[in-house]
Amino acid sequence: MPIVHNTNEEYHSSEGVSKSGLWEIYDKTPYHFKFGKKEHKSHFDLGEAAHIAILEPEKLETLVTRGPADRRGNKWKNAQDFAAAHSTILLTEGDHDQVLAIRDKAATVPQIRLLQGEDTMREVSAYHTDEETGVTVRCRPDIYAPRHKLIGDIKTVASASYEAFSKSVGKFGWHVQDAVYTDVWSKGAELDVEGFFFIAFEKSEPPMVAVFELDANAVREGHAIYRRALQMYKDCEDRGEWPGYSGDVQTVSLKQWDYRETTPTYQDE
Repeated sequence: MPIVHNTNEEYHSSEGVSKSGLWEIYDKTPYHFKFGKKEHKSHFDLGEAAHIAILEPEKLETLVTRGPADRRGNKWKNAQDFAAAHSTILLTEGDHDQVLAIRDKAATVPQIRLLQGEDTMREVSAYHTDEETGVTVRCRPDIYAPRHKLIGDIKTVASASYEAFSKSVGKFGWHVQDAVYTDVWSKGAELDVEGFFFIAFEKSEPPMVAVFELDANAVREGHAIYRRALQMYKDCEDRGEWPGYSGDVQTVSLKQWDYRETTPTYQDE
């Protein structure tokens, strides 16, 4: 299937399973994926506005509304009504000022400039029917730069330091995202991918921006998890069963560093 110019809402309700769904199946349980409630949180609005600030700064004024200082009272309600009527993202004064600072900082990062330009594709969807499982997998990169064959993905983080970001990759399955997006985009959109950048911006004052890419080991692990999770999804669909945690009584051990007053013993000692 070629690329699809659908809205974010249409994408999330469309056919197929995405990276977030596959990661939820693998990292939690199929039950979480199938029946878990998806909630909208205010920090999602900040993240979406930051996407615009980094990738389409010229559209920031028309797509984002600067609201009052907090979310209390009639001032906030009136701002909500205005934003809804004009289809804009509503932010508090503080969050809006932070997004402006992110925009200014992003303009100084060379790798981000590689992802900008009139020919870039922003938030366009691609779909691919996996050859092995027959499952439709979808992806929606934040940005694709055809001149450089690069995908860019923006992350909102507490810290954009190397140490913090490397931990977040494993915690949130961003290495799986690299694998899914590269595979589905190259096959579904039929566009080459020669690089995948993560653009991390801090929710702090002043906001900092850093750019990362994964090494070969992380990419290989992400692809293995992607394939495993896709097979789990296929098996659940075929059986019509979406299991959660085990119903058996499970014996729990402490981690080695949690022992403070005693020394653990093991059967093979």
